Amino acid sequence: MNNSNPIDTGAGPDTALTERDVLITRIIDGEGGGAAWERFAAIAGSDAS
Repeated sequence: MNNSNPIDTGAGPDTALTERDVLITRIIDGEGGGAAWERFAAIAGSDAS
């Protein structure tokens, strides 16, 4: 999966968020619990070279 694809926020290209940005925000805000951490770890692992 290409995680650099922006999520359409409807606010235009300058404010588009990646899935990673959304997950980081959810983790910082204490939302999403373990599922957000697991998804973030999966993304980080797939991006590692």
